[in-house]
Amino acid sequence: MPLEKLNNEKTFFILSMDFSHGKTSEETYKMDEISADVIANFRYTYVWDLDIDCRVGLYLILSLVEKNMDVFLAAIQIPQR
Repeated sequence: MPLEKLNNEKTFFILSMDFSHGKTSEETYKMDEISADVIANFRYTYVWDLDIDCRVGLYLILSLVEKNMDVFLAAIQIPQR
């Protein structure tokens, strides 16, 4: 079954991954900032440069969410301020 068929309002994807192992606190903080920027801005082409253990999973999730942002936002129901 193509993955796009699973990407709908009834499907919930979970991705478990680890960030920055074996680094100093300063190095970890810097790498975490870079990772947060890549994720928050859907820069999934930069996923391959991150210090994470599941690059393929993150790439997949980011690309699916970006393609279906309206479904994603409706599912998480972000309250308006």
